[in-house]
Amino acid sequence: MRKYIAALFVIGLVLTGCGARQEAATSTPTPTPKMKTAGQIATAMKTRLPQVSEVIVWTETNDPSRLLGRPGQYISAATLIDDRTWSKPGDDFPVGQPCVHADPGVNCGASIEVFATAADALRRSTYIQDLTQNATWLGVEYHDVEGAALLRVIGVLPPSVNRLYVAEFRRALK
Repeated sequence: MRKYIAALFVIGLVLTGCGARQEAATSTPTPTPKMKTAGQIATAMKTRLPQVSEVIVWTETNDPSRLLGRPGQYISAATLIDDRTWSKPGDDFPVGQPCVHADPGVNCGASIEVFATAADALRRSTYIQDLTQNATWLGVEYHDVEGAALLRVIGVLPPSVNRLYVAEFRRALK
């Protein structure tokens, strides 16, 4: 009798599993809106932020972090060069690294990184925040994660400037 009940149980599980697969195969996938690239977002932001003098769009050949297109990493990236962050001879940056034209990055104003998923964007933001909190010599950054897009703003800029960046970032995403 136990074998009979066990056999019916197994058959029930198999049939239930098959039915679920058939249901999933016939359901229509919900289209997701296409995410803008980091270059598109940064260019839109530049038009409304007068202190941003340049946008650099990173490719897999010039990405300084060598993360573009790697599994779980960003699929597009761009840097906004903010004139208030340029280092000049004699400048003393109290925290973090000064912006050097030959090696621009988030230290030059802001960076935008777009990921395949929102989870990847949040993971990247958390990773960077953990690093900078545990190694203060790296400086600080403001972060804003909106869906699969991450905005990183250098912490030497005042909070009021960060708020402007966030507002324009959110506007550019629409």
